[in-house]
Amino acid sequence: MTMFNALTVSGQGAPQTSAVTTTALFTPLDPSRQPNRKDILQLRRSVIALAKELSTNGTAKGYIGLIVHGPTYDRITGNAQPYQLPVHPGPDVPAGTNQLSAYHNEENHKRQLKRFEDYKTASKTIKDAVLSTVPKAFIATLSDPDIGFGM
Repeated sequence: MTMFNALTVSGQGAPQTSAVTTTALFTPLDPSRQPNRKDILQLRRSVIALAKELSTNGTAKGYIGLIVHGPTYDRITGNAQPYQLPVHPGPDVPAGTNQLSAYHNEENHKRQLKRFEDYKTASKTIKDAVLSTVPKAFIATLSDPDIGFGM
């Protein structure tokens, strides 16, 4: 039986915003039988653990906001501010009225872009963990023939 290591799936590393101190392990589900409630709850716990480990900026519980919402998010995070999905800042850096303003705009644009890229990496890492754990027979109907599982 192989275990999924969240830091090495598909050659992808965790977001570089900070180091991951532990590695969430996912035990592949048995492909010879349909997953039961216990299997699904264990998978959910593993996904939540992985999402917590992938650090954002230290002010929240990693990327747990990608996995749970509402009262569950509040309970796990101690009523932390809700996770806001980052938006791509666009290709152009806003112009500044002077050199200092332009510099600040460029630095802010870089931070926003890095946050967005880290979010996409974390999202892919979590998705790859689930896809490597659940047998293809149980998730094939969720995949679109043209775009796969989307992102």
